[in-house]
Amino acid sequence: MALRTSQRLLLVEEETTYGTDPTPTGADNAILVRSLEISPFQSDAVERELIRGYMGNYETLHANQRVEVTIEVEMVGSGTAGTAPAFGPLLKACGNSETVVSDTSVTYAPVSSSFDSVTIHFFQDGVRQAVTGARGSFALSAEVGQIPTITFTMLGIYNAPTDVSNATPRIKTKLSRCCLKTATPPASSCSAMPVLCSRSALIKATKAFTASWLAAAKKC
Repeated sequence: MALRTSQRLLLVEEETTYGTDPTPTGADNAILVRSLEISPFQSDAVERELIRGYMGNYETLHANQRVEVTIEVEMVGSGTAGTAPAFGPLLKACGNSETVVSDTSVTYAPVSSSFDSVTIHFFQDGVRQAVTGARGSFALSAEVGQIPTITFTMLGIYNAPTDVSNATPRIKTKLSRCCLKTATPPASSCSAMPVLCSRSALIKATKAFTASWLAAAKKC
């Protein structure tokens, strides 16, 4: 029986110990995504090229078993100053540090050591694939007139899928409509949700983010 793609769900939680599943929950670790794809099993085929005295195929072993998950999210904040976005653990698992200033800001900068990892629970129509020890990379997309996005490509350790009912997520689905307008709206309409509110703001914010990230990278 085919699994319904509409019944997909993503949970992500930072690991305390690399490769150990911290058991993310729908109430605390669900992430709202735009695109979600998984390659449930990847490996390197290794043949046992033994001299056996008879004909036939060699036995093949699966080495470096892994899972790849591609995730696209909207590049928006949590809606509360000083509170990390739901996809914060993914940024940390892509070689970034997270600095939280209570009631003020959350910032990210690249690191060269002490890399974090996450466990990903990918649900699809009652089947759960747990991906432990996941790390990866990300790419930004910020086009004028479009919702800015971040695409994560994560690689992690393969775990056999299990039949489990989809978790019940608690996710914030509201996005301020001002992000697609060409005229800058009143500041009060965007204060709760830090999105990009105009063409000039989009260009300015993208340049500022890129410049700060590159400046931090040079120090590593």
